Amino acid sequence: MIPLPEEFEFKAVPFDFNEAYVDLLCLRQTVLRTPLGLTFTMETLKGEANQRHMGLYQKDNPTAISCYLIKVEADGGFQMRQVAVHPNFQGRGLGKLLVAHFEAYAKQQGANYCYIHGRTTVIPFYEQLGYTIVGDSFFLPESGLDHYRLEKNINL
Repeated sequence: MIPLPEEFEFKAVPFDFNEAYVDLLCLRQTVLRTPLGLTFTMETLKGEANQRHMGLYQKDNPTAISCYLIKVEADGGFQMRQVAVHPNFQGRGLGKLLVAHFEAYAKQQGANYCYIHGRTTVIPFYEQLGYTIVGDSFFLPESGLDHYRLEKNINL
């Protein structure tokens, strides 16, 4: 696992529309939705109530610089979704930190495998981290884009 630099810390954020949750939501909106001309709906957000919301913070700063969600499947699969890094922090290796944190958490929780639904543009990033495309591309109505399922067995 990639060591977490001392100036950063991960925090789990409860789904209850508190200040920290709204901060993560704003980050996701800025990075993932606004460029596509999309906004979140209450129906979409309610669907995330049982997912784990994780934020990466600079210590002593309440504003998240990156985040992701964890969805647990009945078959023991853990999905990393809604990965966002603030534009001011992109290109600094934080994406690799997020994936390493996600995989460590999933393994600790007994995951059988990890997966993501990735846009075409992120496939090389996940492949270099050991993820493999499974199946054909599929259309995700939520984003209006084609995605691929990429999986990794973290128990090897």
